[in-house]
Amino acid sequence: MTEAATNTDTALRQLEQKFLPEKAKGAKPAIIGLSLTGESGGEWHLVIADGEAHVHVGTAEHPAATLKASAPDFLALLSGTLDGTRAMMTGKLRASGNLRLLTQFGEWFAL
Repeated sequence: MTEAATNTDTALRQLEQKFLPEKAKGAKPAIIGLSLTGESGGEWHLVIADGEAHVHVGTAEHPAATLKASAPDFLALLSGTLDGTRAMMTGKLRASGNLRLLTQFGEWFAL
């Protein structure tokens, strides 16, 4: 794994610490796939269930939704330097599956 990929993995793992379970209270368990391209890219999935969020390496068999972006764009989204709506409108971030779930995603984390 390259240093850049390690940094991407570290940033994604930090999502677990930034999860706000009170914001997701009452939400059904969900799996969100993350497909990131480029040198620091890869496949991850985020499992949100029982008041916790956990990041796993690899693809999920049946994600409720999937986000696709370049790794640098996704990291910019996590750091707040790229607006999610703008990223979607410009094609830097693509989404499929349960889009309603993805709109809640941003509310569930202290980004």
